[in-house]
Amino acid sequence: MISRVLYTGRFDVASVDARCRQGLNPSHHLHAVPELRKRGYVVDVYGTPPGQATSGMAFQMGLFKAAQRYDAVIAHSLVEINALAALRAAGLFRTPIVAFVHSAEGRSVQRYTARGVDRVLAMNSRAMDVLEAAGIRPPRLQRFDFGAELSFYDPKDQPTEFVLSVGVSERDHACLVEASRISGIPVVIVGKLPQELQAQLPPQVQVLSQGNYDLSFERLLDLYNRARVVVVSHFGTAHPIGLNAMVEAMAMAKPIVLTRGAGIDINPEAGGFGRLVPPRDSQALASAMTDMFHAPDASLRAWSTQARAAAMGTYNSTRMADTLVAALNAL
Repeated sequence: MISRVLYTGRFDVASVDARCRQGLNPSHHLHAVPELRKRGYVVDVYGTPPGQATSGMAFQMGLFKAAQRYDAVIAHSLVEINALAALRAAGLFRTPIVAFVHSAEGRSVQRYTARGVDRVLAMNSRAMDVLEAAGIRPPRLQRFDFGAELSFYDPKDQPTEFVLSVGVSERDHACLVEASRISGIPVVIVGKLPQELQAQLPPQVQVLSQGNYDLSFERLLDLYNRARVVVVSHFGTAHPIGLNAMVEAMAMAKPIVLTRGAGIDINPEAGGFGRLVPPRDSQALASAMTDMFHAPDASLRAWSTQARAAAMGTYNSTRMADTLVAALNAL
């Protein structure tokens, strides 16, 4: 019977968890692990203290010692997955491992996951295919649909003013800025831009912070409510870049323009709430932004309804917690 669980991540998850416990951030920032507490599990977190690398010996030894006191470990990133899986495969670590795999392109994640992880939660179809080819198959391999904690998101019917982009990691801000330059559409970016790009922004592009965690959650929700369209522009990677922004935009009932890539399976065109554009194509992005930004209000309302419906039906923290519970029950 699994009752005590340790969640480990490659960033300062303790600080994020503390904010979740205070109601300052939704639990999907930790893959809905805090939702397990509502279902009777004891869940602690072990992350990287500020200034310490996950690859460091002190972090890995501390994780190894801590994890042995729990019934199961839920591992969030490649460093922890590889380290713990190698020890488990060698018979040196007995605690069962549930691992999130965002991208399975590297040989190390395929090798170590195949040898030492008990349940694998793949974040997209590409990861499912690669892991199955490496010999990891259902039921040991499960699909994990990431989603938002909907109770935190309250879409408002108010005037909309701009296109919004939220996020830092591997975003193609240069493509978005050029699309705004072509279209003339006002854009608000919550994220960090390269210095040379920041110095040459057109007047209709505004950068509010160095990242979405620099803003209060209330401020972020206000921006979502005031946005007419949300853009998730990235480089077409197999890693799920922009997935958090995607599910937040859907929870806020926002039409979305998304760069096509293997990392995110959500298709706003098929779902009836947005457009897909090719990577690094500022003309295509400008065209999609223009079409959606200037669409009639009736079209925007229809897209908004479909976006929120997708979040409520599939991409939410309750569904994430259901998948985690099923994985833990199977150990």
